[in-house]
Amino acid sequence: MTGPIPLQGGPLEAILSTFGPFAIAAAIFVLGAVGYFSLLALRRLWE
Repeated sequence: MTGPIPLQGGPLEAILSTFGPFAIAAAIFVLGAVGYFSLLALRRLWE
């Protein structure tokens, strides 16, 4: 099952074939959470 975007293979294709489109939403959520907590940590350092 191939999507509209041709992938060259590798870990991204393996993740997409295993988890499907949910992997993209999960990755965005994880990146957002990491960015949020890093901003909280920086704010605590500045206080």
